[in-house]
Amino acid sequence: MAEEKKKAEAEKKHKAAEKKKKAEAEKKRKAAEKKKKAEAEKKRKAAEKKKKVAAEKKRKAAEKKKKAAAEKKRKAAEKKK
Repeated sequence: MAEEKKKAEAEKKHKAAEKKKKAEAEKKRKAAEKKKKAEAEKKRKAAEKKKKVAAEKKRKAAEKKKKAAAEKKRKAAEKKK
């Protein structure tokens, strides 16, 4: 009887330790997943920002070019008069 009780107690301890180990592993896995997701989101946002900045730069350059061409045309027309 005492032997069975000892065995049962040992089994109980073993199962508890296994459960704890599994929970720790799951916690670690979830944390790593969260970190990975956060990194990916950070990268995505940075790329989006870079793209936006480049597009704005391009737009401003095109606007400047258009303005300069219009000014040149205006001056040429004024000269003709």
